[in-house]
Amino acid sequence: MDEFCSTLDRDTAKIVAFNVQKLARKERKAVIAATTHTDLFEDLKPSVHIHKRFGKEITVKYYPNEPAKECSLVKEMQITEGTFDDWGRLAGFHYRSHKIAGPRKIFRLKDGDELCGVIVYCYPPPACFGRRLVLPKMTLKELNEKLSIISRVVVHPKYRTIGLGAKLVKETLPLAGTPYVEMPAVMARYNPFAERAGMRKIIEQPPPKEAQRIS
Repeated sequence: MDEFCSTLDRDTAKIVAFNVQKLARKERKAVIAATTHTDLFEDLKPSVHIHKRFGKEITVKYYPNEPAKECSLVKEMQITEGTFDDWGRLAGFHYRSHKIAGPRKIFRLKDGDELCGVIVYCYPPPACFGRRLVLPKMTLKELNEKLSIISRVVVHPKYRTIGLGAKLVKETLPLAGTPYVEMPAVMARYNPFAERAGMRKIIEQPPPKEAQRIS
């Protein structure tokens, strides 16, 4: 690949480089990339690095063929307490309704001034499929005191595929303020980011019979 990521903004270039090396190593494929940008070294993490300068100036270095553990951008990001306005800025990128009921805490993930992701914790509904499998029966007051639900997790499309959903969940769980947290989510069936963040899958709810008949 010549001129690798040469026309992309530098954040997008690093994300692409990180995913190219991850996929190539997973599929056991070789990648030869030529670029004038030295800022991609950490995310590509090459096993052979050839630095061509002027004339006969060439250096070749060899490294272990190991995948990069995380995209370099993640190190620069910080999670802080957010606001409803933060959710509103990214709500359009979420697959569910933009309306959320009973928000308890909101946290945002930022890279400098760039808003990269938001997670919304809410007060729990009186009942939830599978809850009785792991928690005792509680009054509504006890539920509000002891349980939060993760209602929304959204990452800006530019910053997806580098593990930010799992990062948002993992690093905010201790900040939720309740001993128990549950997350009913359709997307978790296809992207187990909550489990990668340390949560435990309890049960999967089958679709309604009406939907099964349609399919």
